[in-house]
Amino acid sequence: MITNKVSAEYAGALFELSIEKGKQKKYYDDLMTVSEAIKENPLFAEILLSPNVTLAQKKEVIDQTFGSLSEDVVSLVKLLCEKKRFGMFDFVCRDYETLYNEASKILPAKVRTATPLSKEEEKKLKQALEKRSGNKVKLDLEIDEKILGGMIIELDGKIIDGSLKTRLNRIKEVIDK
Repeated sequence: MITNKVSAEYAGALFELSIEKGKQKKYYDDLMTVSEAIKENPLFAEILLSPNVTLAQKKEVIDQTFGSLSEDVVSLVKLLCEKKRFGMFDFVCRDYETLYNEASKILPAKVRTATPLSKEEEKKLKQALEKRSGNKVKLDLEIDEKILGGMIIELDGKIIDGSLKTRLNRIKEVIDK
């Protein structure tokens, strides 16, 4: 799902550039590296969003922090700061990821479970979803204790609700009739 027109334009331009250079995966990885760094260190985002920090200072911080990443991704981060649009960086990342997943035939699957899955369970679930969909699947795992047990999977616009909470509610409905 594309987030908004402006972020889609930035993501689309970067994606087209990545195709020209054959670096779709590299740019995706670099965007995720920047995104993770921002999540791990909120002060970094504050600096890049601050009107009290000059553009030159922001660019210097970006170069020092992300100088080892692809030049085009670093340029995008600088451009967002220059245009005072760094606040939409997360949306640009999501839009790029959407384009990357579509081009790579990767379906994102949001999986909610009451307890964490083991690595073996993750592997089996991923294989089963890939077999069912005929595409590569990227799992987005989330813990949700409210479902009590089982799991809820959102894949390709469909919801598979195998949660214990839903099963118990169905039994309750039958008993209450």
